Amino acid sequence: MIAGTVMMLSDDYGREKARERAVKFATNKEVNAIARSQISFKPVESADATASQAYTAVVNGRQCAALFTWKNGKQAVVLDCERAGLKTGVRYKELWTGKELQDENGVLYWETEGCDAALLQEV
Repeated sequence: MIAGTVMMLSDDYGREKARERAVKFATNKEVNAIARSQISFKPVESADATASQAYTAVVNGRQCAALFTWKNGKQAVVLDCERAGLKTGVRYKELWTGKELQDENGVLYWETEGCDAALLQEV
């Protein structure tokens, strides 16, 4: 959905958890609104041989950031707002969980366990 188009979902829908996850993903109105915007997120920086951990865009006048972790275990994505082209002092809602984040001294910090993704939108 950060490519400026619809989401593509693929899983073994014979598994109950896969079905539940697909329904959760496909019916999130805030996430679908971003996908419908047709705005592509841009990577913040190169990540050597892997994809970038952070992508940003302005959608309907609101700053957005997509954050990713690619490895197992506890990880953190640390995003320098200025480097990412984001304003500082902004509160964000994580659209999958509803949790709110705010930068601290111009740095957004998102911690997670294992491979994961967060989609932040300015509140």
